[in-house]
Parts: sequence; structure tokens; C-alpha cells
Amino acid sequence: MAHSLLEGQTIGFIGAGHMAEAIARALLGSGVSAGQLLCADPDEARRRVFREELGIGSAANEEVAGKVDILVLAVKPQVLDEVVGGLAGALRGEALVVSIAAGVDTGRIEAGLGADARVVRVMPNTPMAVGRGVAAVARGARATDEDVARTSAIFAAGGIADEVPEERMHAVTAVSGSGPAYVFRFVEALAAAGVEAGLPVDQAERFARETVIGAARMLSETDEAVAELREQVTSPGGTTAAALARLDAAAFERILTSAVHAAVKRSRDLAAE
Repeated sequence: MAHSLLEGQTIGFIGAGHMAEAIARALLGSGVSAGQLLCADPDEARRRVFREELGIGSAANEEVAGKVDILVLAVKPQVLDEVVGGLAGALRGEALVVSIAAGVDTGRIEAGLGADARVVRVMPNTPMAVGRGVAAVARGARATDEDVARTSAIFAAGGIADEVPEERMHAVTAVSGSGPAYVFRFVEALAAAGVEAGLPVDQAERFARETVIGAARMLSETDEAVAELREQVTSPGGTTAAALARLDAAAFERILTSAVHAAVKRSRDLAAE
């Protein structure tokens, strides 16, 4: 059932890439109708996905902006300024603008759209496609409590959505926005290690995938601390203890921290470009 805040609301996507698709699928699954959604994208293949698989129509950027109550900017940060410049003056009068472009703050978007623009920035992640997304929501200077609530309702359709101050968005980008890729890379490495240890390729990948899925399910379904769950698997002097000791010796935690800092830096760089 669609959230009451989204009843009767039309939502448009500028950019019909994979993240926009995940958001659209979540909305449809929550009870929002395809007739409430509209998209724009220069790539016909992506428009076809929205049209043929999701039943969502498409139009030019300016036409979408002039028709919807909520406009989601789902384009790469490198082209966001150009897109925003083309939308200035085309927005429907009371439209709310939601941006999911990494690294680009609300002030920059407000400046491009004009003095009256109400902007909310969101950093979602791809597990929204399977109902387990994490989205951080940051309000712009003129965004209201209702704007934040409506934006949160969109992203809560595919997971959780929490409001954060804008200054924390770089950290959010590095942890939850990029985080699924770290997990996928871990699965790749675990499967490769299994092959090296003697497992067939298909079996190593299946075991690695299902192990991570099972561990994530335990995290989801228990209130126990993460450290406690780890300790339950780690018998003193056992195989897991030996493996974790090697990870510690290789500075696993420091490497991950360094990776997060690299992502934060790149997010800040995007904001300055």
C-alpha cells in the first residue's frame, strides 16, 4: 500500500539508470501506480526498460519537470549542473526537487534552479531494488518538514530512510552508498580464495554468496551485537580464530577505513568540481 504522503503525487525521474529503476520498482511494489511516474533519459534502451518492463512513460527533461509534483534528479554528478541549468524555469510551481547525485550539495542545486527551489538531497544504495536499501536524507535551505517526509516515504518504499545533516553526507556516501560494492568485492575475493584452496569455481562462488547472505540474514533477524555474533563463530584456537588473526595481521580494519576515507575524499572532490 502506497504511503499516504505519496497518494495523488506524480513523481518524475531525470535519468533512468539503475538507481532510478530501483527506486521506481520499489515505489510500484509499495502501491504507487505506474501512471504516477514519468521518466526522461537520452538513452532509448533505458527508456525502453521503464516503458516495457515497468509501464512508465517518458518525455523530455523539461516536460517531465513541468508535469510532476516531485522531481528526482538521478543523473551523474558530472552532468548535474548542465541538467539543472536546463530545468531552470521549467519546474512546476510547487514541485519538490530530490537529488541523488553523489557529492553535490543542496546549495549548488538551489543556485542552479533559482531562489524559490525546494531541494532535498538523498544518498540511497542499490539494495533498494530488493527492499533492503539504506537512504540518508538531507534537507536544503528551503525544504520543509513535509518535503523531508515525502522524500523519506519514497525511499522507505525500498528499505530505510533517515534524515542526516548535510555535512554528514560525504560519510554516508562512503559507508552505505558505496558499501554494497565492498561486500560484493569481499564475496569475489572469498570465492577466489575458495578456488585456490581446492573448490570448483561454481561451488566456491555459491558457498561464498550464500555465506554472506546467511550472515546478513542473522544480522537482520537478531538484536545481538555484531561483535557477539562474530565471537559465536570464533572458537578459541580454532580455524576461524586463525583466519581472523591473519586478517588482523594484514590490517583488515585499517584497509577498510582507508577505503572509506578514499570514498569520502572523492565525494568531497565531486562537490568541488
